Amino acid sequence: MRLKEFNEIRVPYMLKSVDGETAKVEHQDGGESKVETVKAGQTLHGSQLKVEKVEALLTQDKDGNPIDASKVTLEDPAAPGQRIDLVKDMPTRSAASYAVLYSRNGDSSITVKQGETFEWPGEKNTHYRVVDLRNDQVILEQVENKKMWTVPKK
Repeated sequence: MRLKEFNEIRVPYMLKSVDGETAKVEHQDGGESKVETVKAGQTLHGSQLKVEKVEALLTQDKDGNPIDASKVTLEDPAAPGQRIDLVKDMPTRSAASYAVLYSRNGDSSITVKQGETFEWPGEKNTHYRVVDLRNDQVILEQVENKKMWTVPKK
């Protein structure tokens, strides 16, 4: 297997801060950057994304330095069960992002999304779960034996 193509689709919102039960979320509106204040139950401006949860989180990096890892969990009514986490000051990838994997000889290909489980064409009873999608590789876990695979780009 090889990675042929990676198509990352970014969520056009960025979490700027959390204060108690409210969050400030930045988005582009007609080329202009706007910040709106939201809380659980509200819908983000210009979208169907509903704020499910606002959470203030403080953690530490690998060196023990404090990090604000606050997050807002969004639900998309068009994709029930799928959640999007906006983490403070971090760009977020949409669940619509995908990768195209192909066989070395080019006979087979399949399109996969993060978290998805699939069966490679021609491999019966072997299932792979997409752990992570990246521009230069896809990380897979073989479900049956928990073995991890890195699928490189071309």
